[in-house]
Amino acid sequence: MKTLKYSILVVAALFFAGCATTPQKAPGSATVGGETKPTYSEKVETQTISNYRGSKPCSLSGGWKSLSWRDQTVLANACVQSERWSQVREIGDHLAVHAPLTPWGAYYLSLEAASRKDYTRATWMLELALKKSPNEGLFHYELGRVQWLQGLESEAKASLIKASDLNASLTQAHVFVAQLALVEKSYSRAEKYLRKALSAEPKNWAALMGMATVLTNKQDWVGAEDYLVRAVKAQPREFQSRWALAGLYEKQLNSPTQALASYKELEQRRLAQAVDHMPDVSVQEKIQSLKNQMAQKNKKVSDRKPTATDSNQKVAQ
Repeated sequence: MKTLKYSILVVAALFFAGCATTPQKAPGSATVGGETKPTYSEKVETQTISNYRGSKPCSLSGGWKSLSWRDQTVLANACVQSERWSQVREIGDHLAVHAPLTPWGAYYLSLEAASRKDYTRATWMLELALKKSPNEGLFHYELGRVQWLQGLESEAKASLIKASDLNASLTQAHVFVAQLALVEKSYSRAEKYLRKALSAEPKNWAALMGMATVLTNKQDWVGAEDYLVRAVKAQPREFQSRWALAGLYEKQLNSPTQALASYKELEQRRLAQAVDHMPDVSVQEKIQSLKNQMAQKNKKVSDRKPTATDSNQKVAQ
């Protein structure tokens, strides 16, 4: 359960970061004079802010208002990523006036409001965006994020499930819903959303850790090992995945040699300050305890080993 709570905290930290969008032309969108005419159902590709790499810096100089509304959303994304909220608000206001059929002005204004913890305004803006595009999973995701920040857990859960069902690219929504399912011990439901997350993002650390939890509950130790190894590769500095893998080797897989090697590597990383989120535990004590257990076991095996005298006595008898 400690591993699970830790994973939820990590997911929550990402969850609170929000999402950016990359505009895509919707099938069947009309064009006027070569420019795409915005519609209520305009679709975009969702990206996690922490992974977003905008093609434009957050700069409102140089006649940005003459850009197409699509390019303005790219500019807004860069400003969200750099947390330049006054610029986000300015772009949101401009989009709300000059691209009123699209939901993106209201969306960016909601992000700016949430950054100030003005959750009432953020909710209002998101509800406006959803009126224009009710099937856009991103807006349900952001609404769930705002609801969660207000402590409205039931409402947030419903919004996040809807977001996950509507938009396959919303990895954070899939993982967060899965983690909540794990808390409720609904392992089959958790697995469903974790697999959706890994389909969208195969190296998502939290999803890999979640799948390891699901398979551990099924006592599929080999399967859990596979996901923990993948989690270690995905985030080499994370303490929890390395600690869980070492513990799996030590207890469930009964492989003290692999466990000792894993603990030693973790201790080396600790000394080199190459491990993150490490709690107050002594890896060195774990290493010494495991060494003592292995030495005691080897001694018992050695004590039971037959000697040449024993063999001669058996022959004489």
